[in-house]
Amino acid sequence: MAGSEMRKAELLHSGEKLEEIMEALGAKPVKSVNIEKEPHKFNQGECYMIQQANGREAVVYKMARSHIVLQTEFELI
Repeated sequence: MAGSEMRKAELLHSGEKLEEIMEALGAKPVKSVNIEKEPHKFNQGECYMIQQANGREAVVYKMARSHIVLQTEFELI
């Protein structure tokens, strides 16, 4: 995703290894964030902030039991 213009992506996946994968990539855990102007709170291992080589940041989080979402339009709270 280095330099990608993607703003949102949803994957059908349980996210069972999300914490392991994100930590291996050096992602930072996030506990609360505004997404589309709505506040969201996450438990440990459910949401991470990543940064592309071009400086663009995104959050990657679990949604329900079957989705992992990448979102670039967010605000940390």
